[in-house]
Amino acid sequence: MTIAATRTPVALSARAWLACGAASGPLYFLTTLTQAAVRDGFDVTKHPASLLSNGDAGNANAVVMLAFWATVMLAWGWVTAVIFRSARTTRGEFPS
Repeated sequence: MTIAATRTPVALSARAWLACGAASGPLYFLTTLTQAAVRDGFDVTKHPASLLSNGDAGNANAVVMLAFWATVMLAWGWVTAVIFRSARTTRGEFPS
């Protein structure tokens, strides 16, 4: 008796993955500037953005940083998968 494994593909389109990667940079930049403007005593010209992780509101910056890197890694993982899949195709087509 053979058991056939069935998968339900849950995949985002190529544009969705690339949009996540493209949107993550400006989103991180804007949220960091917003947090810097709200934080008392923080000067963008003197302090690095990583100092926003300190203090009472540090959790907000940590969440934003994690979301940024998660979207970058997801987009990079998709690009890597496409490169490996396209290397295996015989006609060199770009798989969707």
